[in-house]
Amino acid sequence: MNTDVSGLDLRDATIVRVIEETAPGNLTFELSYPLTEHEPDFKWKSVTFWNCKRYLVEEESYFFGQPIIKSVEIEERDSEGMIFRVQTNYGCREVRCSFITY
Repeated sequence: MNTDVSGLDLRDATIVRVIEETAPGNLTFELSYPLTEHEPDFKWKSVTFWNCKRYLVEEESYFFGQPIIKSVEIEERDSEGMIFRVQTNYGCREVRCSFITY
C-alpha cells in the first residue's frame, strides 16, 4: 500500500472534474495547473484515490468557477489507509482511501 505523497504538488491546481468509479470504489481528480512563463500550455494531471471509504465536500456553493487547491495534507494514516485533506479557495474536501496514484 503506497501512501507516500511527498512528490505530489497540487498547490494552485484547479479541480476540473471528479470521477467516481463505483464498482472498484475509486475516485479520480482531474486537475489543471496555471500557465507559467516556461510552459505554453496548461498542464493536466490525474490523481486517483483507490478503495475509497468516504468522500466529503464542505465548500461554499455561492462561488462561481472551479475550486483551486490551496493546500494538501495527510490527516491520518493507519492500517486501512489514510485521510487525504484538500483545502480549496471554496472550503475543504476529504478522501479516506487505501492509497493514491498520480
